[in-house]
Amino acid sequence: MSLFKKYTPRKLYVRTLKLVNSLFHESPHIQNSPSSYFKEVLALHKIIRQDLNCILKEVKESDETITVDQIHSSLVALELNCLAVRLLLI
Repeated sequence: MSLFKKYTPRKLYVRTLKLVNSLFHESPHIQNSPSSYFKEVLALHKIIRQDLNCILKEVKESDETITVDQIHSSLVALELNCLAVRLLLI
């Protein structure tokens, strides 16, 4: 038995989808069966950024092969910006 959880691209997608559904009163249009879970996760991050457009900085995306590092960077940027928003609201 391992101490570390095993994550798959599908689990990452499902958890990101749950996050989006909890953030939005009316959930945005999302593909039911995406061709690439990584691309769809970055698309969901983009939806969150567009909703917070007046607060967050623009992040450039590339059409290259998407890596776990790109998804990590996107998620960290979202977390840091959302933390900054919360601090402003306090």
